[in-house]
Amino acid sequence: MAGNTTLTRKQVNVIYINAGKGLLGTERWVISRMYLLADGADVHECPDPDKEKRKIRDVVDLIFAQNLEGAQKALDEYTQETWARFPDFLRVQLNRDPFGRRRNREDD
Repeated sequence: MAGNTTLTRKQVNVIYINAGKGLLGTERWVISRMYLLADGADVHECPDPDKEKRKIRDVVDLIFAQNLEGAQKALDEYTQETWARFPDFLRVQLNRDPFGRRRNREDD
């Protein structure tokens, strides 16, 4: 899908609020990255910003559909795919503190 996919701060806020309530779990760097994408900033290791924004919007859509299990799965997949693209020098700079529901992760 070509074009300019929009992502707003309000959409990211939906994820942030649900994580803050403990309904979803993620890491602080993920939330920060989502806000940067919503602001239109250039982000590291982002070959296709539109695709990344669509993945985030999919999480929001699942939240609105009251499918928190699906939203968590989509959020985890987004996180893992994004993390896998990062070089080591960037990984050490990111804040991997949990945000929201406690979740298990496998350190790469």
